[in-house]
Amino acid sequence: MTPSLAEYTFAPTSSEQTVNETVGNATDVDFVGTQKTYSISGTVTNAGDPLAGVEVTADGHADTTAADGTYMISGLAAGTYTVTPS
Repeated sequence: MTPSLAEYTFAPTSSEQTVNETVGNATDVDFVGTQKTYSISGTVTNAGDPLAGVEVTADGHADTTAADGTYMISGLAAGTYTVTPS
């Protein structure tokens, strides 16, 4: 048995089971699914100079730029996001 669902990983990745008249049914063949996540990152500058302390949002997820102007919004499900600095 091998579970499959777009944008998920599973542990274990598969499980070999034997079922027959002698062995009987296979029970408790469990899998744990974990949704894949992604990130959006970049740099905010002012005329080429890093801009620290800017909040950058992506549809409800947020990060604040570091001293070098960089940000990373992680933990995003697959999809399309509008990224907005403020």
